[in-house]
Amino acid sequence: MPTPGKNPSDAHGESREILKDLINVNCFLAKQQLAFRDNDESSTSSNPGNYVELLHTLFAKDERLARHLETSTVFSGFPNILQNDLIEAIGDVVRYDTKEINAALFVVAEVDE
Repeated sequence: MPTPGKNPSDAHGESREILKDLINVNCFLAKQQLAFRDNDESSTSSNPGNYVELLHTLFAKDERLARHLETSTVFSGFPNILQNDLIEAIGDVVRYDTKEINAALFVVAEVDE
């Protein structure tokens, strides 16, 4: 919901930027082949997982991100449902972008020494 006195398009723009940050965290963990979370997902777990810890690290340095995550009703806490939804959305984009590769008869890979 937009903040009173603010242009709603500014609020949507900020939400898009926050979503980009969350997607970047997902992509970083995937590229590094790191687990997103620990087996114990309870709130009392001493290991909240790489996704949550990386977000904490980011918003320790980014006031905009910290403010948004603390006050947001959509991104309240760090539910694994949100993580899973973002992973699925990223997978959909990758599958869509690689559709042409899958349809090709031949694929050439160029590698460096």
